[in-house]
Amino acid sequence: MKTLKPRSLALTALLLCASGSLGFAQESSATPEIAPGIHLPATGSIFVAEKIGTETTIKTVHATEILSNTHAGSNFARSIVYTGPHHTVELDKTTSSIQLQENAPVLYVRLPSDDTDIARNRLSLIHLRIGKATRICVEFTANVFGGSRKRVIEEVAITKEDVGTGTWLKITPQKSLEAGEYAIAYMPKDKLLSPDTFYDFTIEGEPKK
Repeated sequence: MKTLKPRSLALTALLLCASGSLGFAQESSATPEIAPGIHLPATGSIFVAEKIGTETTIKTVHATEILSNTHAGSNFARSIVYTGPHHTVELDKTTSSIQLQENAPVLYVRLPSDDTDIARNRLSLIHLRIGKATRICVEFTANVFGGSRKRVIEEVAITKEDVGTGTWLKITPQKSLEAGEYAIAYMPKDKLLSPDTFYDFTIEGEPKK
């Protein structure tokens, strides 16, 4: 068996490192560069870029499954005074695990490769209301007979911009966000439906009452 000399070993190690670095560079360059030397991750769906001073950091915004609150007790009381029933779609806890200092964050969404136009059109930024132990995303209201059902959300005006190949979407709030709770969601076209997951984050500070 042939034994490699120290010089050959060093050369082999150098070549392995170079090939590994090249592979990493190729993987990074496959996603959009959002700041000098900073590319979006190769995996994941929704990210937020936050610039503090001169540094830009990227955080992954994870999906949170909803809770459905039928408000059975309060709806019974409403029926006595002839007020329509309602139920809410909520997220557990009163704050998100993703905390942002900047009130003008930029979000990046990796759109599904099929039906990108539908996904782009349905993508919304929602301002969430804080409840006793949850965050309220959507409220459904109806008249006393259960008719005229409506979906109520507090939608935030955003600008959508294609990035890179078009499978990426850049989302920018048109105004600075107040301190509080927010979420990105694909809102169904049917106004009687709600998404079953929301991508939530918090803008740090004291929310307005």
